[in-house]
Amino acid sequence: MLIAASTVIASAFLNPASIAAESSTRADVTVFVSNDGRSPDGSSTKAYASIADAITAAVDAAAALGKVDVACVRVAPGTYAERVVVQPFAASCGALVIESMDGKSESVTLEHFTSTPYEATLEAAPGCTGLAVHNLTIRHGSKSVANNYAVFAQGGSSLTLTGCDVKSETGSGVAGEGASISLEQCVVHDCRTHGIAVYGDLLGESGFGRVVKCRVYGNGEDGVLVRGGASADVTKCEVVDNGKFGVELSDVGPGTRIVDNVVGPGKKGKKAVAADDAIAFDVEISDNRQP
Repeated sequence: MLIAASTVIASAFLNPASIAAESSTRADVTVFVSNDGRSPDGSSTKAYASIADAITAAVDAAAALGKVDVACVRVAPGTYAERVVVQPFAASCGALVIESMDGKSESVTLEHFTSTPYEATLEAAPGCTGLAVHNLTIRHGSKSVANNYAVFAQGGSSLTLTGCDVKSETGSGVAGEGASISLEQCVVHDCRTHGIAVYGDLLGESGFGRVVKCRVYGNGEDGVLVRGGASADVTKCEVVDNGKFGVELSDVGPGTRIVDNVVGPGKKGKKAVAADDAIAFDVEISDNRQP
């Protein structure tokens, strides 16, 4: 089933035929977000004007079919000024993918700048599992004292970012609290506080972060922070020029691995990888090197 709908939100134009051919995710339901009022598949149907509206349409279409494996929202080049909160969709589809149509993160920017506290640009609501985001630039600014994140995975959710460029002018880039987050081939940079933060839940138990082949640099505090009972697997990353530590481990869970990375010392913390005395016995820190 193919759904296409929407109108304008940014200024760039696209070639519908070429863009549609470059989409990478095979999906049972596909919904488009476009900025020129035309459907990228060449039909007469328009595309949705916002990513949030397209997500709702995709999940509704999946539910109408009973349940599907994958629903996909494909976003045409442009800047989308909106806050996207994804609610649980497991009853409708196994996975929900949001992706740039041309596979280039610089083509699509999702941004949210607000004076309202506690608003991430992209958020997986509690219990939202199977959310994946491919090749988007994500920008954020909020005046929150706490929970100040560009991308936020709440408790019991799972979120995968691939090929994304993330920056928060006021807080951390990507954070999970009692959630499962995965970043691969992403750039998280120039955030006011941490680049990537993996926290356990309120009981100090669940919480996992997978960070692979990412570049994390120029953040005001830690490049990668793992804390409060959470575990993480950080491998083959470049973590440099951050404010406190490259990677900080504080009361982390078992199975944490910081392996085969280029990690530079922080400007304030003076250490590349810092681990507290409460570190679990089966934590592995090996084969890391400084730039």
